[in-house]
Amino acid sequence: MHVGSLENGLTYLNVFAAGALIARLYGERLAGIYRILVLYLVADTLEGVLTLAFARNNQDLYFIYAAGQTVKVTVAIFVAMELFRLALIQQPALASWGKKAIGYFFGLAGAVAIFYVAAGPASRIAAFYFLVNRFLAFEGAMDLAVLIILILMSLFLLWFPVRARKNAALCIAGFVAYSFQRWTGLLLIRLWPHSRAEIDTAMLMISFLCLGGWALLLRREGEISIVMTGHRWNPRKAERLTAQLDAINSRLSRVESR
Repeated sequence: MHVGSLENGLTYLNVFAAGALIARLYGERLAGIYRILVLYLVADTLEGVLTLAFARNNQDLYFIYAAGQTVKVTVAIFVAMELFRLALIQQPALASWGKKAIGYFFGLAGAVAIFYVAAGPASRIAAFYFLVNRFLAFEGAMDLAVLIILILMSLFLLWFPVRARKNAALCIAGFVAYSFQRWTGLLLIRLWPHSRAEIDTAMLMISFLCLGGWALLLRREGEISIVMTGHRWNPRKAERLTAQLDAINSRLSRVESR
C-alpha cells in the first residue's frame, strides 16, 4: 500500500475534517450525547496522524491500518447501538431490546467472520501478505455486518413514523454512507488489487464528504428539532403505525418489568 501524493493530501483532509467535527461536537455541547461516535472519530483521527507521521513502508502502513481498523470496527458496533437508542429515545423499551438484538447479531457475525477467515484456503504468498489478506477478509465481513444493521435501522425508520431528533437522523444517514464506502471499497480492492490506489483515493474522498457534512450540519438545535421519519406522505397510516409502535414498546416494557 503506497500513500501517493493525492492519497496523502486526502488523508490530511480527513484528519482535519475529523478534528473539526470533534471540535464541533464539543463546541455545540453534543459530545456528551454522542460519546461513542466521538470515540470513533478520535480513533479515526489517530490512525490518520500515525499514518502520516510514521508510515515509511508497506509493513509500517499495514500495521497501523490493521490496529486502527480493529479498534474502529469494534467501536462502530457500539456506535450503531448508540444511534439506535437515540433514534428511539421516545420508545425506550424498544430501543433496549433493539440494542440487545444488535449485540447478538454482531456476536454471531464476528464468529462467522473468524470461521470464514480461518477456514480460507492456504496461500503460497509471503506470510506478511497472507496475513494482510486474511485481515482484509475479516474487516470486510465485519464492515458488512455494520452496514446490514445500519440499513435495517434505516428501513425501520423509513417505515415507522418515529419522532427522532434531527441530529440522530443525520448521524445515522452519515454513518450508513460511511459504512457503505468502507465495505464497497474493501470488496473492490479484493476484486481488483492492482487498482488499490484509485480505490483508496475514492474511499478517502467519500469519507471526507461524510465528515465534512456532519461538521456542517450537526448543531445543538438539532437536539430540539424533531423529524418524523416514515410515512409522512400518508398521515392516516402514519397514525396507525405510531399506535402499533407504541403498543410494541408498551408490551416490551411490561416484559422488562417482570
